[in-house]
Amino acid sequence: MTSNPGFMHALTTVGNHDDHKTHARHSVESRRSVMAAQAPHVPLLAYAGLALSMALVGSYVGLSKVLVVVFPIFLLAWLRFALAAAAMVPWAKAGAGDEPLTARIHTLLFWESFLGNFLFSIFMLYGIRHSTALAAGVIMAALPAVVALMSPSMRSDRFEISRVISSGP
Repeated sequence: MTSNPGFMHALTTVGNHDDHKTHARHSVESRRSVMAAQAPHVPLLAYAGLALSMALVGSYVGLSKVLVVVFPIFLLAWLRFALAAAAMVPWAKAGAGDEPLTARIHTLLFWESFLGNFLFSIFMLYGIRHSTALAAGVIMAALPAVVALMSPSMRSDRFEISRVISSGP
């Protein structure tokens, strides 16, 4: 049973055919209140996690300017991947109901990692070496707009100007 008075009133007035308007009004109100009670709450923890991850990415760009002076580019990229691999070891084990990965998925994962992680890191580190940390941060902030512009040609996404405008720096 629920403690929602609008819902309870709607249940008690179902048999009353004399006042259809009252019943309709109360049933709409009860549906709204039930829907409001079932509406997803704002995931503040998820938003905080996204904000923290973006802060870490931003600090990585600034820190990389110092690190490329100390370490060679490929060594720095290797250290980045080694730390990431160590952090992801607990995720590597397949679950009980997981299907094994096909050869096609393995190939796609390789290319995604090679292009999206390895080459991205190498190009980013070379770019940071030859620019200021501020310029690199501004250029990196343009990444969502570039993804939005390239998405229709790389995938079967539709080009929507509202998405491009909303993802711009």
